[in-house]
Amino acid sequence: MDFDYDGFSYEDFDSNIEEHRVNIISNLPIEYQINKDDRFETYMNLYNYYRKDSMYNDLPFEFYSDFILSETEKYIGVKIEDQDFYKELKKIIFD
Repeated sequence: MDFDYDGFSYEDFDSNIEEHRVNIISNLPIEYQINKDDRFETYMNLYNYYRKDSMYNDLPFEFYSDFILSETEKYIGVKIEDQDFYKELKKIIFD
């Protein structure tokens, strides 16, 4: 079997990988959403995990994000200062 690699663009391949990437973590049980070493990862995982449930999904954004932060605190066992956490999260997401 011969493969023709002429014209294959690795740059196009790399850029399309992200576009078509499948994120399965939110489909896994809640235990897989928790990373006790990274509160930001846990927050983002729980944020996406609970989005599948319409009971939580219908909450206004401010209530939903506070609920997720409370769940993050509960699962990793620490108290998180809300304002500082959201400032750092914003830097992580947008920088």
